[in-house]
Amino acid sequence: MIPAANLHGRNHPAFLAEQIQMLHAPVAPTLMKLSIDLLTSAPLLPNGAATILAFHVWRYSAMPTRRHFLISFVTTPIVLPSLGHAASTPVELPLTASCADDHELTPAQTEGPYFTPESPEKQDFASDAPGGERLTLAGYVLTKKCQPVAKALIELWHADESGTYDNIGYKLRGHQFTDADGKWWFETIVPGLYPGRTRHYHVKVQRPGGNVLTTQLYFANEPGNQRDRIFNEALLLDIRATSDGKFGRYDFIVA
Repeated sequence: MIPAANLHGRNHPAFLAEQIQMLHAPVAPTLMKLSIDLLTSAPLLPNGAATILAFHVWRYSAMPTRRHFLISFVTTPIVLPSLGHAASTPVELPLTASCADDHELTPAQTEGPYFTPESPEKQDFASDAPGGERLTLAGYVLTKKCQPVAKALIELWHADESGTYDNIGYKLRGHQFTDADGKWWFETIVPGLYPGRTRHYHVKVQRPGGNVLTTQLYFANEPGNQRDRIFNEALLLDIRATSDGKFGRYDFIVA
């Protein structure tokens, strides 16, 4: 952290650039380079300007990245109520559904008009829409007794940042299978809005030998949620802000 005394007493660009480089928290490379270039090439900054710039760089650098959330999610065992414990440290992100013995299944919703069958198997959707806001989408597939389901199918499709679906190819469309611990994740973007709907993802989930769950996932505090005729707050994502986008979590409970 940059000491407050130094911020208020030293406005010289070279000094501030050195302080930024000394930050222990990770900083997005583009922001780091831009900040240091500005500071080292500019004349002495006006009173207060250096303090404000350095503070915002520090604040940005202190935020975790999507990768940090994903690593924590992937490497930390799940705490299942039916087991009462995990193999090691409890997971940092709690289950998005209150899973207990014989808990209710994840609500089903309409497929919508833009589903395309035979999607490719992939996790990286973000490269399909490089201009969109990045979001890592992750979660578990669980049984009604809170047991993780391995090799469950997860199929995802959604609009791009402008609210448009690719109905010709497979941009922002694909599927994958849960790992041995029932975990799944996609690297994608925040979908845009299109007329008549709030912001959402479309998902299909199927455990081996089970029924297909077709549903949708939503964002909290969206103005369109209350106007959307099928919005269901039980399908809200747990969204965390990161320094390079967002991390969204949802755990499906399937039959």
